[in-house]
Amino acid sequence: MVFGAVGSYQTNDGGSLINQVPAGNGNGNIEPFEFYEFNLSSVKTDYNYNDIDFILFQNYPNPFNPKTIISWQLPESGWQTLKIYDALGNEITTLVEGFREAGRHYVEFDASKYNLSSGVYFYRLQAGNYSSIKKLVLMK
Repeated sequence: MVFGAVGSYQTNDGGSLINQVPAGNGNGNIEPFEFYEFNLSSVKTDYNYNDIDFILFQNYPNPFNPKTIISWQLPESGWQTLKIYDALGNEITTLVEGFREAGRHYVEFDASKYNLSSGVYFYRLQAGNYSSIKKLVLMK
């Protein structure tokens, strides 16, 4: 049984990472200098954006009042648009419209700028042939 988790990372001769977690003695105490060791050999150290998918993440926080963060990741650079719509499909605003590099991006949506009432809204990301829609909830 492990009662705490403090990791120390080091590279061994093979280049993989070693993680050390303090070992408990069964009575809730963590003994100094007693560790369980395990290899993290599947850790990838070089990041290639071609290995990621197009993802539009759920906004956070959700529900929100009045601000929320919308984030997404893309494996290719290109033209992107991110728009907010009401429940009837009427466009509220365009948060992003332009060229962005591959990778992870985020933008803040501040509903107080648009005099919106509590309710369900949608955001849509379009990038090349990719399009995704998510729901966000404004609670005042």
